[in-house]
Amino acid sequence: MGYIDYKNNSPSASAPRAGRTKKELTVVKWNIMKKSEQRIYTNYINGKLLTYKRYDQYYKYNFDKKLNILLMKPMKFNVLLNPWLMGFTDADGYFYSALSNKLTIVMKYELSQKESYILVRPARGADPKGDIIKKYSNTDTVYKRDFKSGTYAHIYTVTSNIGMKSFIEYFNKYKSLSIMRYRQYLLLNIIYLLRINKMQFMSNIKTMFIDLTYFSKTLLMSSNMKNKQLNNAMIIINYYRKLRNLNEK
Repeated sequence: MGYIDYKNNSPSASAPRAGRTKKELTVVKWNIMKKSEQRIYTNYINGKLLTYKRYDQYYKYNFDKKLNILLMKPMKFNVLLNPWLMGFTDADGYFYSALSNKLTIVMKYELSQKESYILVRPARGADPKGDIIKKYSNTDTVYKRDFKSGTYAHIYTVTSNIGMKSFIEYFNKYKSLSIMRYRQYLLLNIIYLLRINKMQFMSNIKTMFIDLTYFSKTLLMSSNMKNKQLNNAMIIINYYRKLRNLNEK
């Protein structure tokens, strides 16, 4: 049904210099042009939409008349009980782990979206205080970022242990399909465990973080990828804990 198209873009100027000459696959598009195939696809997704973006587009461009199919309104749903958020994160999010200037470890889960309907304003007919994602974290932040190019995006961030808890549980259940995003998450998961166990202020946290980061970049996608990360992370963490204890004697 239909055909697949894709687009390669050069990395941005902010990318590492060594990688700027390499083209990156940035968009994969599934085109369904035949009306008969559009009907098959529309019947398949009918009643399964979760947001109003595609629903509004469908009626804006008169697909209801072209296909003679009335699209049902989006379902009410819990973000944390289905893989929708995982797909959103693969496309427009990232997991960030780093050392702060104070030599402690920090973490951030971020989503970006130009339109406000997902991250800022609620779905139509919903409780004005109950938008799609923001209500699932108690310490999150949504702000608008303006770029030099004149574009902007709504940015949703979670940085605290409390706010991250529900998302850690979610992404342990719904795994990313992107190896880059999954590597980011596995490292953030380790950082989260260190933070809730109050190990982020260890005197040798800098070298330990460097080792954890290096190992996470070498992981290959596999069914036991998470177990490999956890097992090797524990070896690294225990090594630095023993080293710290020896230095403190």
